[in-house]
Amino acid sequence: MSQTLGELLYAMRAVEPGGDQHPLVDAIEAQIADDPVGSRVVILGYTGDELMRIWALGLLADPDDFDLLSAAVTDPGLRFTALEALSGQPDRQRAGGIARTFLDDPDPRIRDFAARMVAFCARL
Repeated sequence: MSQTLGELLYAMRAVEPGGDQHPLVDAIEAQIADDPVGSRVVILGYTGDELMRIWALGLLADPDDFDLLSAAVTDPGLRFTALEALSGQPDRQRAGGIARTFLDDPDPRIRDFAARMVAFCARL
């Protein structure tokens, strides 16, 4: 029996750290590709975990979510995932501008990702 997108998101959240998430990621990506509009409704209504919701919105790469994702980067617990999600947005100039503000973030992982994102966005 096939799982709904909401069920897959909850299952993804339940995977133990270091566990194999690939089958769930593949299933989530397939459902989003098959029905991006319906998937967006499900994702926006997902209340299980804000980090998971931001991650899933990044898979959509819907320009309507740009403001939500750019607001999420202000939350230190969501910052990395929100930057990743912004990197898939079609407006590369705006996404690169936000990433540029994190080039001297105290977290080296954030700085590294922001630098790579700025470089990527500048190439396009």
